[in-house]
Amino acid sequence: MPWDRTMTHEAYVCGFHYELGESSRTYAEASGFRDVVAARKLPDMPALWGWGSFHVTEDAYELGRAAGKKTLDASGIDPADVELTLIASSYLPDADDLLYQGTGKVLRSLGLTRSLLEGQTLAGCATLLSALEGAAQLVRAGVRKDVLVIGIDKMPKGIDRFWDYGLFSDAAAACLVSSSRRGGSLRVEASARGIELDEIVGGVRFNAKNALHVRVLSELMRGAGCTIQQVSRVFNNNVYLPIKSQKDLLAGFKKPQMFLDNVARVGHCLACDSFINFCDYAGSRALAPGERFVLQADGNGHCAMSLLRWEGDPCA
Repeated sequence: MPWDRTMTHEAYVCGFHYELGESSRTYAEASGFRDVVAARKLPDMPALWGWGSFHVTEDAYELGRAAGKKTLDASGIDPADVELTLIASSYLPDADDLLYQGTGKVLRSLGLTRSLLEGQTLAGCATLLSALEGAAQLVRAGVRKDVLVIGIDKMPKGIDRFWDYGLFSDAAAACLVSSSRRGGSLRVEASARGIELDEIVGGVRFNAKNALHVRVLSELMRGAGCTIQQVSRVFNNNVYLPIKSQKDLLAGFKKPQMFLDNVARVGHCLACDSFINFCDYAGSRALAPGERFVLQADGNGHCAMSLLRWEGDPCA
């Protein structure tokens, strides 16, 4: 059946995959660790905070290529059928020609010979979920049929990896947003975003008070006609355990709805956390048809969320 660009379509997400930086190190090796612990008088109790490992890469583009390849393989799509690739990054890995060349090589390596290329940034840790929302809007509106979304994040040189709220890792994560159900798929029920200009202008990287988070979550639930109690799990930033738990509780989630496993295992992978966390959760159990999940991220005065409903595999 010909693709009708005048109709409103459903948007499905499939093929979540990720890659961590190839070098794994312990929290005490992170730049800034000694200074932050001393300045904030934090007890060196890794089990309490969720301090564990962080991951470093020498080639952020290779992480993006590997994650994108896994997504394309899992979705079963011919790479030549992907109409648009969105590359999202909290910190762009290069500037000028190096950035163009690096992203172009990723597309060429993946066989995305007919895909357009766009970038998404300036939303802090909410950048990748902002790109997911944009891809879903394009598919729903009939503008694009299949959009590959790749998040690539590598901490820039000169910025400490250990902060008083998170231990930063390099990673990439990807998914395909499509008008078709390709294998195990989730339907996008709603998305919501918000900003807090005072935090952006004031250089606030992280706000534990949660007002923006709560406001955007309320908008998301209203848009979907859903309640927090109907959400199976929430997947968000891998900040330190006490902070992460408190933020989720303030938003109205209960302990069984939280996913805390990756705080110590992978650290805070900037914009990629929600994708990584969902991928690990889904890979460890059978999801029930109709289960709802919230993917959420906030930081630097930005917040983005999507509510996804598991549709299962149409071929199963």
